[in-house]
Amino acid sequence: MLEQVGKTYGGAPVLLKATSLTDKSPEEIAAASALAAKPKTHDIKKYSWGDEATKVRVYIDTEQFKGEITQEMVDVQFDEYFCHVTVVDTEGTTHILKIEK
Repeated sequence: MLEQVGKTYGGAPVLLKATSLTDKSPEEIAAASALAAKPKTHDIKKYSWGDEATKVRVYIDTEQFKGEITQEMVDVQFDEYFCHVTVVDTEGTTHILKIEK
């Protein structure tokens, strides 16, 4: 009997087990579907703002989004002490900026 010492290299990969949806329980399938359907979100990191006497302007670098951004892709909510900007790019990724006091 040969004793193997150290690491073994080489050889083709060997399939240990194949799984399919028929091998999964309904709960596992639902969990996988929910995870796949969950939209991708990212924080908006490239922005600046300017505080004027009666206005605050927020400037967002659009290079961080995929595709051309139209007005319909942007949602802005604001109040005296917060501003939330949501942008959904052409790939369906949701980008979020939250500025709060």
